[in-house]
Amino acid sequence: AQDNIASRLAEGSVSALANGWLFMQVPETLIGTALATVLLPTLAEQATRRADQAFHDTLNRAVRVLLALTLPAAALVAVGVRPVIDILGFDAAGADRVAWITRAYLLGLLGHSLLEIAVRSFYARQQALTPLKVYAVGALAYVALGAGLAFSIQAPGIALANAIVFTGLAVTLLILLNRQFPSILT
Repeated sequence: AQDNIASRLAEGSVSALANGWLFMQVPETLIGTALATVLLPTLAEQATRRADQAFHDTLNRAVRVLLALTLPAAALVAVGVRPVIDILGFDAAGADRVAWITRAYLLGLLGHSLLEIAVRSFYARQQALTPLKVYAVGALAYVALGAGLAFSIQAPGIALANAIVFTGLAVTLLILLNRQFPSILT
């Protein structure tokens, strides 16, 4: 859907979205995916033992670590992305487009990283349907918001829609987890 919408925008929008996504994915993978992958066995073991307090404490620490790492990473990449883009040889208009798209995606870096932890927390508790249902609603929201923002602010609108929707998914899943384990978000 993203490429379909972007293909109706200015020339180069599809590739600019792909490049911006890659710039955001580097810190997301190094921080969010790595931490969530490492935590899954621990969370699963704690869920199996019904060690609810340990599960809660592990999840709470993970959220705090993600906050501490992703916010500065997003700021650093947002500032440093333009010189990197210039080195890669984009023309001025293309470089501006990729930089703004990257920055829009980076607004969702924390959300994407929290989503990694939240989804795996449900998997560890063998509640895979919960994130699936939330994602289904999110997919519809992403298409609608992405289309609306794309036609008002062009390709960065699609990236911004991604940041908003995926952060919303993470917050929704964390709220659902908080119902099972009060004070995860404190």
